[in-house]
Amino acid sequence: MSRPPYPLDDLNNPLGEEETLYLKTFEYDENDDFEETGRLNIHMWCHNQKSDTCLARVTNFRVYCCLELPSHNLRQIPSDDGDFKKTTYEPENFISWDEELSKKVFESLCHKLGTSTRFRKNVAKEIPFDFHYGKFRDIYYYTGKKKPYLYVFFDTLKGRNDLLDTIKYPVYVKGEGYMQFVMHENKITTTRRMMSKQKCKYTKWFKVKGKKVPIESSLRVSDDPLTEYIINYETMEQVPDTECRDWFVCPKIMSWDGEMYSKNHKQMPNHRRLYDELYLISVVFQYMNRPETMRKYCLIHGECDENDPLLADCEVIKYETERDLLIGFARMFRYLDPDMVMGYNTSSFDYPYLIGRFERNDISVEDIPNTGRLKRDVSSIFELNWSSSGAGKNNIVFLRHKGRIPFDLLPNIKRLYKLRKYTMEYVCQTYLGEGKHPVTAKYMFETYEAMWRNDPGAVDKMTKVAAYCVQDSILPIKLFDNRKLWYHLSSLSSAAGVSILELFTRGEQIRCYSNIADECYKQGIVLSNPQYFDYYYKGGFVAKPIPGVYKYVYTLDFSSLYPSIMQAYNLSIDSIIKIEDWPRFPEGTYESIDFEQEEPFEALSASYRKDLEDKYLLYMSNYPIKFTQDDLSTLYHLGRQEIKRYNFNPENSSEDIDIDPEDLTQKQTVIRRYEVRVIRKVFADGTPGYEGIMPLLERKWVGERKLVKKDMKKCENIEKYKNYNKEDFKKIGREIEDIKEKMTSIEEKIKEIENSVDLSENLDKNSINKKLNKELDEFHEKIAGKMFIYELRDFTKEDFDKNKSLIYVYDASQKAVKVMANSGYGFNGVPTGMLPALPVAICTTALGRKLIGIANDVLTKKFAHLGAKVVYNDTDSSMVCLDINDEDVLSGKINLQQIADEMEYTINGRPEQVLDDGTIIPAIEAVFRSPLTMECENCCQMCPLKPKYYIKAHREMNLEKIKKNGPFKLEDGKPELTTKGILTSKKGNSQFANVVYDDLVNKVIFMDHIVNMLNSLSKRICDFLSDRFDPKDLCRVTELGSNYANENYFMNVFANNLTKLGMPVKPGERLEYLIVRTRHEIETGKDENVGNKCREFSLWDADPLKESIDYCYYIEKGLEMQFDYLFYVGNLNIISDPRLSDLGYKPQFSRCHGVHFSSPIKMIASLIRDYMKLSDQDFAISYMSYGFYYDPKYPRNHYIAFLVDVFVNRICNVIMKYYPLQKSI
Repeated sequence: MSRPPYPLDDLNNPLGEEETLYLKTFEYDENDDFEETGRLNIHMWCHNQKSDTCLARVTNFRVYCCLELPSHNLRQIPSDDGDFKKTTYEPENFISWDEELSKKVFESLCHKLGTSTRFRKNVAKEIPFDFHYGKFRDIYYYTGKKKPYLYVFFDTLKGRNDLLDTIKYPVYVKGEGYMQFVMHENKITTTRRMMSKQKCKYTKWFKVKGKKVPIESSLRVSDDPLTEYIINYETMEQVPDTECRDWFVCPKIMSWDGEMYSKNHKQMPNHRRLYDELYLISVVFQYMNRPETMRKYCLIHGECDENDPLLADCEVIKYETERDLLIGFARMFRYLDPDMVMGYNTSSFDYPYLIGRFERNDISVEDIPNTGRLKRDVSSIFELNWSSSGAGKNNIVFLRHKGRIPFDLLPNIKRLYKLRKYTMEYVCQTYLGEGKHPVTAKYMFETYEAMWRNDPGAVDKMTKVAAYCVQDSILPIKLFDNRKLWYHLSSLSSAAGVSILELFTRGEQIRCYSNIADECYKQGIVLSNPQYFDYYYKGGFVAKPIPGVYKYVYTLDFSSLYPSIMQAYNLSIDSIIKIEDWPRFPEGTYESIDFEQEEPFEALSASYRKDLEDKYLLYMSNYPIKFTQDDLSTLYHLGRQEIKRYNFNPENSSEDIDIDPEDLTQKQTVIRRYEVRVIRKVFADGTPGYEGIMPLLERKWVGERKLVKKDMKKCENIEKYKNYNKEDFKKIGREIEDIKEKMTSIEEKIKEIENSVDLSENLDKNSINKKLNKELDEFHEKIAGKMFIYELRDFTKEDFDKNKSLIYVYDASQKAVKVMANSGYGFNGVPTGMLPALPVAICTTALGRKLIGIANDVLTKKFAHLGAKVVYNDTDSSMVCLDINDEDVLSGKINLQQIADEMEYTINGRPEQVLDDGTIIPAIEAVFRSPLTMECENCCQMCPLKPKYYIKAHREMNLEKIKKNGPFKLEDGKPELTTKGILTSKKGNSQFANVVYDDLVNKVIFMDHIVNMLNSLSKRICDFLSDRFDPKDLCRVTELGSNYANENYFMNVFANNLTKLGMPVKPGERLEYLIVRTRHEIETGKDENVGNKCREFSLWDADPLKESIDYCYYIEKGLEMQFDYLFYVGNLNIISDPRLSDLGYKPQFSRCHGVHFSSPIKMIASLIRDYMKLSDQDFAISYMSYGFYYDPKYPRNHYIAFLVDVFVNRICNVIMKYYPLQKSI
């Protein structure tokens, strides 16, 4: 039974005629029992082709749920004391389901609901209006069977909740007894179901029929300026991308920022304090990517000079009280009518403060003027706290603006870009080249006080503050346009199957879940409730590297390893066969994936224990099962002592052995065997099998991305010729005519040869024709390229602008699809996720480990003649070092590109080839099944250090480029380097540490002399000790965590100290700080907690009595571990020389052990600490004992710098006795 598409009409103001609409949705609302109509309304806030905003309402889509029908009815066993809650039930008779019985169940449910009321409310429960019976597959496991389900339909979500409450206990079905039902698919949103039914995507263009709602109609629900339609959702059709590829919309954006006063200038404003007013709000409005439409507003409770040039083009609106200011700001939403409301850090600070000041001014949430687009809606607050490994910790608070997207730039910038800091100043300087106005918080607090005292000049100062506030609203819009975030949000929403708002309010899991729900609907699969697993989960493969510097290393990467494994092996929770069902599937219908892994003994999970029990039952029924010795011992100790003998070789019964169970409690680790059987996509006899949903989705995403990248490439080619003029195109036209003439000449020659009968010259027609046809093919290729360019001759500036926008759209689309493809594996591996599938995740990682091992073996065997060895392995890559001489490369004896191609052929295979001379190059069979392939990413000079740590210098593989530019690829005139894990790869280090370490990186990777490394280090350390580094370059940046286990952890101590100074910070904030020597340390000579040594840079810089920098800390803690290890790896041959075994520094003023020169930072730090501990007098005596002049007016660290330089020079002189600089290393 379907509901009519349009509600009962308003006879005085009837709906318009039905018309065809083309719309693109940017936000969805589900409104249950909307305005007490007894119906769920889906509100789709859209743009039309003119970028006008409109509301498309769906009033007749049905809310549904899916009930799993039981296999047996139940016999009721009343409790002895008559308490119905203690009543128990036990299975009685098997049920044979059909349409008639399902109708009887539906009627019984309706009767039960009709005679019940909602909990603690005297309101009747809603009765469903329709049902559908059928047999469907379940998402969990492949059984080859279908189960009976009942789809039940309601008008509202409340009705579905009523049914869920009703079936908590068995329901009596007349004539059949009691039955227990389980509800599924109630987590799928009604909007998701509607989009799946109509085969539409969330933010794609669609065509639909609908009727316009007049402004005067009683059916109208939106504000007057908006165009409103009631649509017939059954007519929704997605518009093909080829038709709407250049339909662009420009959403209306409103950016805002507030300035608050704090009575305590050392503390952040607090909305709960009476005097901490919100006195200034800036609002900036603009159509996306159209800066000429920008409008600026300054709402102020106070005075400022609106005619000042600082506020040019800005409308100033003044209010008498803070209450009036707040209400005025709320009314700006309806006045400007934006589609998106944004700011920077608004969801964590500005919105909570705004809401708090409404409450402080006795304005309840319901009394806040409506900021949304629904006429009769009341204000409400959205508040959510969630966290994930990808998005981090998120605290989201904002006013609900129905029909508008509230968007906070800060968390989205954090998620998209890896930056050193995320302050608006830093981000905008990085991407826009401009930043905030130079106004401090203290200046604003003082200005506010001066304004209310009517001090001279206070108005001018407040004008400066107002301009600062306006700039803070302009920058988010500029940043939004510059980063093309609208295309990113729209594309990701479409790929993920969620609304734009849900992208940052619902976490990561909902995205894959939505796609799976969509695919389940298409295939008629019930998306059943989650099942939970607790298997021991072992990660990907990362082998221990062989440290050193290697000249020729080839990197082969798997293309999307985990998504490809899932496709290749059909890994999905709906394609896995349960252990108990193994005997039902004959050989050839399934594939067995088995592996063993070492696990801690105590990691015996309930899931693995159940698998063992199920395997045991099969084994006892004479079904062949493999166990490890540890598995057998586990079973024995679990009470399965019937296993007295076990055959480790099922093919030979004579190999039965007696089991000798071990006491596993004495073992730290055990070997456990996993076996997962997966239904084949194609059975061994060639008949179709079954493709799991996750492999299907991965294949779809990969295919989509390839198509989008192909379209993007075409647009990028067009962009290259946007500056061509008419003469350029005429020249192309002439070249096309010349090519056509040459092609005609060749075609005539071919005809002439084919018609020739004169064989006196013994011409080989076939060989000549092959040569001419090859030339003809080359000309065809050339003319295709020229024609592509020539067809652009009529392009206008507007056409090229559209093409540029298309590049942004395609780039955002391919990135969005890539995000989804990469998230599929992670979705499976979350034990408490929306649809856990740990068997899939553990199989995928196990296969990944296995495949990398196979690749290593194949490559080292194939290239053994070049001394191949694997020096580094990552989760999805193999890095193979070959013994190649530079001379052989330069002479052309060895072709680097040819080796790269041969490596790819070795892994990926190659079809048989026939050369022009008839030579047949045999086919090479691929090592892995499709779509598993490896790509030779680069050839490089490499220094592997440890797992996840390496340095690469990329080599040129083309001989001509090598001879012209040198052996390495250049980037901005310098050799192109790639690093991973090392010090400079991390964003929070001090610039000083980066400079020192980066210098060593370059010297190690290009195999410089050890003496040059030490001299360079000495110079940097001496500059540092001599205060030649800008203090700003010593700042470190670290993100503040939450819930530190150790309250004395330095970041926790530092955060607490900042709070005491009136600068409270929240988890997730990145703090910039210096490390100083505290006065307490100087007086006592004892080290303090590092948190007490941290100083916020702006506070330290403003302090006239600055504390001194802790030089030892920066050298030891900032550099020592990574620098010394890299130095050691880069100079293994010299460091291991026994003649230098005693070379280093032996402390003179303490009993500490000496430090070898192989750890230069530790050695220099030991020297510095040695001399820092001395009293001023003792230091002067010691320094002058070397024959150096000493003047006490200079700081000690300057003299220590000189001592470091002298000492390192002596070390270098010793090394050069055995390894002179002119000698090649």
